[in-house]
Amino acid sequence: MILRSALLALPLLVLLAGVSISAPAPGRIPLDYPVVPTTAKAGDWVLTPPRLWLDQAFEKGVKSQTFIFYAATMVKPGAAESTVKNLMGKESTMPNSLIVPIRKGEKAAVGDILLTWWQSGSGMQKSLVIQGGTPTQPKVLHLDISYENPAGVGKKPDTLKPDTFHRLGKALEPGTMITFKDGPSWKVGQVLNRTSEQVLYLGFAGRIGVVPTKACHALPVRPPALKAGAEVMALSNLGSLQPARVSKVEAEIGRVFVTFPKAGDPKKVLAVAFGDLISKLP
Repeated sequence: MILRSALLALPLLVLLAGVSISAPAPGRIPLDYPVVPTTAKAGDWVLTPPRLWLDQAFEKGVKSQTFIFYAATMVKPGAAESTVKNLMGKESTMPNSLIVPIRKGEKAAVGDILLTWWQSGSGMQKSLVIQGGTPTQPKVLHLDISYENPAGVGKKPDTLKPDTFHRLGKALEPGTMITFKDGPSWKVGQVLNRTSEQVLYLGFAGRIGVVPTKACHALPVRPPALKAGAEVMALSNLGSLQPARVSKVEAEIGRVFVTFPKAGDPKKVLAVAFGDLISKLP
């Protein structure tokens, strides 16, 4: 019975041919995206999903697979794929395009927005440096955790360890946000990797995708000066940019409080993180 179940799980053509299922070529992912190098060196912190999830994406389709990028250390960088070690000490090989390097040796100042991970929890984060830390061990508020989270974790500071973060500032660099037209909607994604021709991004519900670089518009890491009543385009709970009206700006926590007049409850005020809105689109 066990053998029969295992055989039924194999594709029919493979069984008929009497051959084994081939592994993907080194550095390939289940999207039309090229093999790329990595800037991470042995011992550096990186952000990457579990290998199991990549294998499942090849098996059942990338549109069905959620990806979360966790902290790991680089063990052996390669030209197409690299060996990484997760926080539990398990090593695996990942395509370089799905490895987001953390630059070593950076220092942070109050007001900086960093790429890091939720160190008292898990998962890649854009984070705002607040008072109370040091340049090498900054205290931060994580911006990719909902401010309205019932457990209050979106309002709870986290202290980062040295070499586990770097500052964000350049348009289209990994960790920053982009928007692009998808039918009538302006979809939003977080850059994972980019070439001159394409951007690999992490989108709504943890799905990864590829979009032409020329079709992307960078969302500013920090919004321009905004006043109550200003009209903006902001990331909604549906994963797209929607017209919004500013209620107030609290720069010390990295949030712009807005209403969405055309979506959901038009009077409900929601906190949108720095990096997730733009004054106007082209």
